[in-house]
Amino acid sequence: MLKIFISFMTSGFLLSRDLDNLEKFVNDYFSLSKSKMEQSPTIGQDIREGYFRSYGIYFSELIMDSLDNGMISPYEVAIRHFYKMDQIRLEVESGRDFKYLKKPKLKINFNINYFSSSKN
Repeated sequence: MLKIFISFMTSGFLLSRDLDNLEKFVNDYFSLSKSKMEQSPTIGQDIREGYFRSYGIYFSELIMDSLDNGMISPYEVAIRHFYKMDQIRLEVESGRDFKYLKKPKLKINFNINYFSSSKN
């Protein structure tokens, strides 16, 4: 899928003469990605899908703001950030759970003197 997309993008870059079309395409891509991430009831929940949906919205807004301010060109966005947005969308659709890290409980092998004043 990604190879097909890259080949279309490369042929589009070689054949296009106008960068305004590229800017419109990049803006439309990130706007569509943002709207797809927002269309779920799990967006605010503390689950893996909700986390990645929120991150995808944040990332797409960050890229669109950078484009509007002229901090990055549409060509650089296409080369650098399309792949990352696709990875975020794949993580959302994966359906996996968080791998929580739990600290092992220390097993106490001695008697505790609750009436002692020292901090041992």
